[in-house]
Amino acid sequence: MDHNANQKNFFEGLQSLSESMKQRILVVSTIVIMVVVVYVWLGYFNGIVANNSQSDQTIAQSVPQQTEPAASGPNFWQKMESGMANIVGVFKQPGQYNVQPQ
Repeated sequence: MDHNANQKNFFEGLQSLSESMKQRILVVSTIVIMVVVVYVWLGYFNGIVANNSQSDQTIAQSVPQQTEPAASGPNFWQKMESGMANIVGVFKQPGQYNVQPQ
């Protein structure tokens, strides 16, 4: 019951705020939610790109040789660069679709 009372007090407090403050809270909370969604989407996208063998070749070609081996693999920017190279490659190559009758 205490949890419900806390929620009720929270929402009553929001309702009692001025319209400008409500708009600020709406904008800030929307930005926070969008950042979280984009972060999760980028993580998912990086997982897809990492599984693509072409992305591994692109990373190997675009990263200069290091004198000391990297402990954790490619960093965020290297993954983004290889992902963008794959996306650009998709648009440069004509689409080929094999349609076979059943």
